[in-house]
Amino acid sequence: MSLLQPWVLVALPLALLPLVIHLIHRRRHRVVEWGAMMFLLEGSRSSRGRQRLREILLLVARVLAVLGLILTLGRPLAGGWVGWLAGERVDAVVVILDRSASMGEAPGPGPESKLDLALGRIVPALEALAPTEIVAVDGVRPDVALRLEGPTGLAELAAGGATEAPASIVAAAETALTHLAESASGRAEIWLVSDGQISDWRPDDGRWAPIVEALASAPAGARVRLDLDTSRRPDNLSVRVERARHEVGAGTSELVLDVVVTRAEEPALGDGLVVPLAIEVAGARSSVDVELVGREARLVGHRVPVDAQATSGFGSVALVGDARPADDRYWFVYGGDSTLETLVACERSDVERVVSIAAASPIDPSSEHATRAVDVRRSDLDATGAALVVWQGPLPGDAARATLEDFVADGGVVLFLPPETPSNRTFAGLGWGAWRSSDAPTVAATWRTDDDLLRDGEDGTPLPVGELELRRTCSIVEDADAGRATIALASLESGAPLLSRAVTPRGGVYFLGVLPTPDSSDLASQGVVLVAVVRRALEEALQQRGSETQRTTGPDSRWQSGEWRAADPLSQDTPPADRGLRGGVLRNDDAFVALNRPDTEDASPLEDPAALRAVFGEVDVVVADAEGEDDGGLVEEIWRLVLAMVLVALIGEQLLGWSEGSAPRGGESP
Repeated sequence: MSLLQPWVLVALPLALLPLVIHLIHRRRHRVVEWGAMMFLLEGSRSSRGRQRLREILLLVARVLAVLGLILTLGRPLAGGWVGWLAGERVDAVVVILDRSASMGEAPGPGPESKLDLALGRIVPALEALAPTEIVAVDGVRPDVALRLEGPTGLAELAAGGATEAPASIVAAAETALTHLAESASGRAEIWLVSDGQISDWRPDDGRWAPIVEALASAPAGARVRLDLDTSRRPDNLSVRVERARHEVGAGTSELVLDVVVTRAEEPALGDGLVVPLAIEVAGARSSVDVELVGREARLVGHRVPVDAQATSGFGSVALVGDARPADDRYWFVYGGDSTLETLVACERSDVERVVSIAAASPIDPSSEHATRAVDVRRSDLDATGAALVVWQGPLPGDAARATLEDFVADGGVVLFLPPETPSNRTFAGLGWGAWRSSDAPTVAATWRTDDDLLRDGEDGTPLPVGELELRRTCSIVEDADAGRATIALASLESGAPLLSRAVTPRGGVYFLGVLPTPDSSDLASQGVVLVAVVRRALEEALQQRGSETQRTTGPDSRWQSGEWRAADPLSQDTPPADRGLRGGVLRNDDAFVALNRPDTEDASPLEDPAALRAVFGEVDVVVADAEGEDDGGLVEEIWRLVLAMVLVALIGEQLLGWSEGSAPRGGESP
């Protein structure tokens, strides 16, 4: 048994209060030996044993009554049959199931993954709870709520195991909340089954606030149960192909690979682990050994002969299976177009020139970088083939707006810079306010260094955002009617946002309230921050969309269409519904596309359960980890049962006290 309010345990000594009163009461009476009473006491000696037993039972009843009241205030929890019999009736349970790649890790020596072990805990718990309605939301397909016939339907949903796609817990929570509101269920619970990976949860996402507010104000009451397994195998290995290029020379045709193998944690004792890699290209297999030094091993410029007649193809690099199968293989495609294009639409030519220079800085050696300038006033905007759009000018009208919305929904990123004359238009819930100038330059006071465009470098070096001199800034305003969450990534000394992001299901929308021009800032002359912002916006687009031949796994309707089919043998058995959620190679008539897990599935840390609990604020939350009780910690409040025990103890005390008046006093008192 555990308590939701463990602080009441400080009052446990009060349970001894009846015993203390009893002992003090006994000392109030002085025993006087009187010869005439000897015969009376001898006559009642036979009843003294029963009287003492009654006193003991009275003390026990009173102690239990006080102890029960303390535990009731603490809101006790219990699982198993006790929790099922004594808990509150639950009408609906929505289970959010994290099937991201990290849930495929085996935390113990056995083959069972985190997902398998979690199902082994929650399915019996659902059978014992027997709610009226069970609904499942798949974390890797968060937009759909599936009504299940029974708890076993949850196991059927996850029969394919963990995928290689990222999960969106916040989007799944939105879907769960929408379903509960539409179904008008009574008392409901949301069960979140996850390993707490930060990239899947995004605790700082602005969408959590309205979710928490809705749960806290639910009229029938709502509770969240977190079934977490935040363990991580330090010996888990992952493989990734950083570059694959096809080189054709005089009589030679070779594929040149750059591969990195990463270990989850730094080894405790020495290095020297030799890892065999299996390379498969066009059905031909080869192997090569790499040696891990610290956490990482790199294979640079490894050459594999390929058919000179083949202008394009695909292959994979694989590890021998270890703790997490989902990160043991990486697919690649060679040949074809791999150009990363930035679309620049600026009303000022000097801004266009500076942005184009920043966009030409390469972020992926295997891809070519190009910029394409378009007229910001044109309504027939064509963003086909672009990964990033930098827009400086009045916010787009209806036709261009629809094009950009489709572009973002497809995983593209748009960076808006302020126009010379702001209008009342908005995009994704953000818009431009008035320009503000100051005699003395201002600086950015705060900015996010842990994530997004202004994060610290890989070596921990921060961007010099605070050193930028800002002479003229444009205010960024939120459209309250749009119902969109926004995140301020950087703020001025006044608290006004300098760089904001609109929260979108896919892609990215950013508003930067300063121009890279001498009259506005030294963003261009300093250069580092501007190049980092543009490069990281391109990186995000590359991660979400990939190049034309490299995409990340995730729910995408295009892969279910008839024009795409599995090209590699391992993907041919993938159910159509899971196509796009698992790594592999797809092809249409004239193109290959390699699907792989995003980088975050290998590198994102796991969040502490207490921090995930804090996401829900004042909402009633039960947290259980994989090392909890046998029932998995999926427990019920049993304060009603404890309160009933208090009443029984008080009634027993009253019954025992009825005959107390006839007891011989003899200097003793109950």
